[in-house]
Amino acid sequence: MNDVTITESLKRALDELVHLPDNKTCADCAAADPLWASVNLGVFMCIKCAGVHRSLGSHISKVRSLELDCKVWEPEQISFMLSVGNVRAKKFWEAIVPPEVVTPTEFDFPIVRENWIRSKYEKRLFVPTDGSADIYFMPTLDGFEVAQHSDWYCNAGEGSTGPMLLLELMQKWMSGTITDDTFCWHQTLTDWMPAKNIPQLSELRNKMQVKPAPPSPPPRASAKVDSSLRDFARDVSENGEVVKGFMDKLQETARWQRRYFILRNALLTYYKNQADSYPAGSISVDQCTLSLVSADKGTGVSMALSLILPERTYTFAHDDPRVTLEWAVSLRRMKNQSLLWGPSGRPLLQEGHSPSTPVQPKMTGFLTKQGGRFKTLKRRWFVLRGLHLCYFKSAEDEAVCGDIPLVDCTVEAALSRGTPKLPFCFSIITGNRNYYLWADTEADLHQWVAALQEAVRGSR
Repeated sequence: MNDVTITESLKRALDELVHLPDNKTCADCAAADPLWASVNLGVFMCIKCAGVHRSLGSHISKVRSLELDCKVWEPEQISFMLSVGNVRAKKFWEAIVPPEVVTPTEFDFPIVRENWIRSKYEKRLFVPTDGSADIYFMPTLDGFEVAQHSDWYCNAGEGSTGPMLLLELMQKWMSGTITDDTFCWHQTLTDWMPAKNIPQLSELRNKMQVKPAPPSPPPRASAKVDSSLRDFARDVSENGEVVKGFMDKLQETARWQRRYFILRNALLTYYKNQADSYPAGSISVDQCTLSLVSADKGTGVSMALSLILPERTYTFAHDDPRVTLEWAVSLRRMKNQSLLWGPSGRPLLQEGHSPSTPVQPKMTGFLTKQGGRFKTLKRRWFVLRGLHLCYFKSAEDEAVCGDIPLVDCTVEAALSRGTPKLPFCFSIITGNRNYYLWADTEADLHQWVAALQEAVRGSR
């Protein structure tokens, strides 16, 4: 088999791999149609994330193009990509991501993308510590000459298909396209035989299904703030977390003013000068919506932090985008703690309950939620507590995925948005976004709408 034929077969195998449902989006930012890969991590990525991976160094991530580097791809690398893929890799590298971590989207700020990728692969902050994700570690096929087993054919019921690499045949077998009893043929075989009886195929599957114990991860990075960051400090003690530092605040006159900030117990206060006794203003973090936005400070567009309240939007920024991102993470963490336990970080109490008993929510249950930017539908566990509708990935999960502030909003049934599969839709209309949710039954729909409307009326 000549080099040209091998290259074409490898390219065809790569094309099939990247078009598998699990690999159709970037492993780091979810951008569509990734055309790059890390051959030692087993993930597919977009060109922006590939640039960050290259900066990590080849000892962490070895980057290859699916289009430009076809001649340097090796069969063993393709087999490893087949055995891992984006979904399996995420189970390891994103096993324990705290809810306050800012994850990038396709069009996000470069610092957000870089911080996320370095935290995942370089600092290994989110990997499991109990070995529960050892399925990620699949061995490469060292010493196994896969390329010599090319030109395979199979009879899948519509005549003979091929030629293909043994890896491609393996992929079809693992995906269920062909079964154990599908007849296959290669020049090294005496005749057509069922897939389950082919020695090379069984050997390859056995090599790919071995699950050795994962190597011990390096010590986790310290929770302390990067000492190279100016104007930012975080202290954690038995009395709670306190964050301090300088940022520029966008005034209502459209001018930027330097202010000193203190974040404590879900309250962000700001001072004209660090030595001032009384703050110039304060913001309740648990009542606002946080987002990262673009802002022009006169020296060019930079990343800023926006805190949105019904009556006003506050915008802050720092010359170092890493500082802005640290503030965003701290604010998200403080808000998450406040939504779960109250501003002090301790359980909210209600009359007649012990100090360890949190306030009971008004209503809980599963709803289907439509995403904002991509409009994907996801089933989430919702908890109505006070003026916040929080949602979690599951009923057992303690990490808040997000919340919907029920201040100055309208709640109403939206049956026109229903579908045959999801007919019971209702909406929550706020000043900056419309939320669409689907209940499982008509009775659930009426109960949720009534409970939410009652909560909204209580805020007025």
